[in-house]
Amino acid sequence: MPARSRSRLTACVACLTLGLLTACGGTADVPTGDDLFAALLTPSDLAGTDLDGTWRTDAAEQVAEEEPAPTPFQQTCPEVTEEPEWQAFTAMSAQGLAGGRALQVIEFVLAADPAATRSTYRDFTDALVRCGDRQMADAALTVLTDQDVDLGAAGDQHGARHITAVDEADPAAPTATDQYLAVVRDGPVLLVILTSESIPLDAWPGNPPEPSLTETQVAAVVGTALDRLSGRLAPLAAPSATGEPVATPAPWWNDAVFYEVFVRSYSDSDGDGNGDLTGLIDALDYLNDGDPATDDDLGVTALWLTPVMQSPSYHGYDTTDYRTIEEDYGTNAGFRRLVTAAHERGIRVVVDLMLNHTSSEHPWFLSAAQNRDSATRDWYVWRADDPGETTSWGTPAWHELDGDYYLGLFSEGMPDLNSRNPEVTAEMEDVARFWFEDMDVDGFRLDAVRHLIEDGDVFAGTPQNHAWLGAWDAFLDAEASPQFFTVGEIWDATSQVAPYVTGGEVDVAFEFTLADAILTTVERGDPAPLDRALTTALAAYPPGQFATFLTNHDQDRVMSRLDGDDAGARLAATLLLTLPGVPFVYYGEEIGMIGAKPDELIRTPMQWSDAPNAGFSTADPWEPPNDDFRTVNVAAQEDDADSLLSLYRHLVHLRTTHAALRTGDLVALGSTCPGTYAYLRNSPEEADDDAVLVVVNLAAEDVAGCAFTLGAGHLDPGAHSAVDALTGESVGDLLVDDDGGVNAYVPAATLPARSALVLDVTPATSR
Repeated sequence: MPARSRSRLTACVACLTLGLLTACGGTADVPTGDDLFAALLTPSDLAGTDLDGTWRTDAAEQVAEEEPAPTPFQQTCPEVTEEPEWQAFTAMSAQGLAGGRALQVIEFVLAADPAATRSTYRDFTDALVRCGDRQMADAALTVLTDQDVDLGAAGDQHGARHITAVDEADPAAPTATDQYLAVVRDGPVLLVILTSESIPLDAWPGNPPEPSLTETQVAAVVGTALDRLSGRLAPLAAPSATGEPVATPAPWWNDAVFYEVFVRSYSDSDGDGNGDLTGLIDALDYLNDGDPATDDDLGVTALWLTPVMQSPSYHGYDTTDYRTIEEDYGTNAGFRRLVTAAHERGIRVVVDLMLNHTSSEHPWFLSAAQNRDSATRDWYVWRADDPGETTSWGTPAWHELDGDYYLGLFSEGMPDLNSRNPEVTAEMEDVARFWFEDMDVDGFRLDAVRHLIEDGDVFAGTPQNHAWLGAWDAFLDAEASPQFFTVGEIWDATSQVAPYVTGGEVDVAFEFTLADAILTTVERGDPAPLDRALTTALAAYPPGQFATFLTNHDQDRVMSRLDGDDAGARLAATLLLTLPGVPFVYYGEEIGMIGAKPDELIRTPMQWSDAPNAGFSTADPWEPPNDDFRTVNVAAQEDDADSLLSLYRHLVHLRTTHAALRTGDLVALGSTCPGTYAYLRNSPEEADDDAVLVVVNLAAEDVAGCAFTLGAGHLDPGAHSAVDALTGESVGDLLVDDDGGVNAYVPAATLPARSALVLDVTPATSR
């Protein structure tokens, strides 16, 4: 391969595998070989995994024998993924071995014939386009721009910068000559070669015995290394001045339970009918009193505040001033008091940030609209004619003003900012600095982030959008902190949402598909929708890096969707707060508030008591409370041990005290009873000493004699006690076999209809 070609391929593969599309344009730094080498796993990192010190190959054999669940790529494009040359791609995707675009690019190259022609790669790229994966297709096409691209010549360690394929005839066995992993430190790109020549592993940290690595194992190692490097996994601990390892902080949000507050509707302190920041401060002890020894607070550890910036609307998503608190809510000084009071109680504060649009009354837009030569004219998106394009929800995308047309996806009152303009980017970075420096917030909920940059009539998820958001996240990591939190609103299927997380563009994203599946499962009494969505989500994201919820301020409330079914609401709450991910609770869900569209009716005042105006305000509220506030309110439930509020409190505190529920793995159990669902949460940090088994009967009738089976290798052999963490009652012990599995466990003679057990599982010797 000519040096010029190798150089371009090197840069492009680097930027693609790291999710940095801008690197191909020369605007982002490419990590050095030493940086990449330092990100690799050490043998100790592999302990307890399928790549432990014995370098077992039985995992690959198991993969070959099992029929993996279809990935989103397989589901949307089966005519391509069934072709033999792409089997490795789909198999590794199904295993979720490191997730994300970085691994996808590696899989793409691994799956291809090393002697493939340019047209073969184009065929695959075309398939990606047909399957709707525009970002991946754009990335693949970038690699193909050089006419001399050739992914053969596996033995060229010093210049090839590529990955070649292994013999896929029998993935569980070595190829004709053993395949080895080599790490080359002399270049700007991680060079991983699967070659027919024996390459010693002298460069591998710790110099383990030379293994015969399967393709799947290599993908896991490389993908995890890249995930570490890009920040999706914590980097390896760096040595301190004394030579001792320095722990890297884990993301705090995986230990948090969030509570979404629509400030206008939460608590009115000054009697003007609008909720405000002082009212929210007064309510903080209800949310978390700061004393871990008490359990009469809700126990949440983070707040998401819907927009608190100056706005002409009641909802605030069309701001006129990014740096001033909405006057109905208070002042900037009052907001800082709120943050201080929240932090004193161990509560983080995240605010909504609208990067996509402003209000049409914002001074930037007023100036742009009045004068075509305005300095802020190009801060918005204009054109001379109306293309007649509509949004995916059926509204006009373009709006006329004085003979020109401006883009306003959400309404004519919300003109879209032109994020292609560097001045806009610089201004929004300055806005962000104001909030994390002057207001001391802990993160942003990023509104409508898939719509930031359009491409013709494509208004969501463009490659330019992903590139901009990736750079934005890098800015926050550098100038705020890697621990500064971002959660993205990407209202789409999991396959479209996950790349924002795996590509390092947001820390987590709301899992709308999983949210709907939880409620659908509860409605139908059928675990299948939840099982499918959960399987897909766990494979699509890095462990735990997605936001779980039931509903939010844009959706009908849980109790309305379930037609007032209290048992269903209890099941939904139990599932939400015992599943992996970062859970978000919408205010009022914990007491069973109702609300169905239009939007104002799903954002009604918090129902504190049966006093006038639901105890929300001494004046007529901006929106009347629900008619049921006299019976459905905090005061009526807070001392009732069987209330929905008490269940939420118990579940939130349970999650706080159990690492298994916050960051543990999940494995589903087989069941002999239709309509039941069970899963084990097992903390990798605490092993069996922190394991929780959740058993749910979704059926409308009691079921008897249900037996549950757990696969091998999840618990230590021997007897384990099981105590219902919701009631404190002991249930039948689990007997774990020598392989670490459980056969036909019956937790109770009868599982009541529409009920759940949350079992604290511990080795019997620890009782």
